[in-house]
Amino acid sequence: MTYGFDFSQLYYNEYFTEYDADNFTNSVSFRIYPYRGFHLDLEYAFKVSNADGEDAFSEPEKIDVTKDASYEADLYKFNLSYDIWELLDDHIIVGAGFSHKEYYFQADNIFDTYHCNRQDLVNMYEFYTDIPFISGKKVRLDYLFEDRNTDSHFDTVERDKKFKRYQVGITFIVKL
Repeated sequence: MTYGFDFSQLYYNEYFTEYDADNFTNSVSFRIYPYRGFHLDLEYAFKVSNADGEDAFSEPEKIDVTKDASYEADLYKFNLSYDIWELLDDHIIVGAGFSHKEYYFQADNIFDTYHCNRQDLVNMYEFYTDIPFISGKKVRLDYLFEDRNTDSHFDTVERDKKFKRYQVGITFIVKL
């Protein structure tokens, strides 16, 4: 079992400072070996993102609606991998992963249409294989599909924030 704590500060740029935030994440994960060659990883994390939209303006009292992108999130991850066979003192590995993320935005101003009463549900599916090609070096081939659905009282927000992402990748891994 592994416990993790992460603190990060998020800064966009001078044009999107309303999304600057302090992020706190607590996580717990488990690795289980159900059968020889199989690895099952399970993780849960709880994240709090405190955004400060008022810092975005030199005179915040003149702004009618201050955006509040603060949220709390539940994050669930599941990954199953299998060592197919040994090659070059390493293993060819195939794996599949799934993650589910639930974001609950904390804005309570009804005029902050992008954040008030908004909930995002994000599902991600990943398939990959790691192939050793020289001792201590691997290449990873992967495919990822991500789908975000947004629930909001405002149809335009649901339409704008919903997306699907498809990604194919090649990564070179070097053991030092």
